[in-house]
Amino acid sequence: MEKHELKPLYLTLAATSAAGVFFVPNATWSGASAMVAVCLLTAFLSRERIEDERVEHLKLKAIRVALVFSALVVFLQAWAVKVLSRDRAALYYLSAFDLLILAMVVALSLFHYWRWQDGRAEGMAPFDS
Repeated sequence: MEKHELKPLYLTLAATSAAGVFFVPNATWSGASAMVAVCLLTAFLSRERIEDERVEHLKLKAIRVALVFSALVVFLQAWAVKVLSRDRAALYYLSAFDLLILAMVVALSLFHYWRWQDGRAEGMAPFDS
């Protein structure tokens, strides 16, 4: 199997690990979040069918935007927990795996959206031959 063909497998593992927390008795999110984070990270870092400079540029751009976005979300959530959790024990801080999951979901989404836009732009260009 080629490396780019394994991406759906990693995404399926991430989804089933996350869903398994709800259906398996005595399962905790802390254990499943590590599996989800590793699967998403592996899916993001796996090679594409066509791996060129544009793909590398889009991946770097996507991870840069995703890390800034997810860090802001985690900082805002931590501030909200500190302000709002005076007597409530239900609010908790996000873990590092939660930050990584959020970053990878945003990065994968942005990367594939930008790849889709590139493909659309190339398809609309007049064919010169």
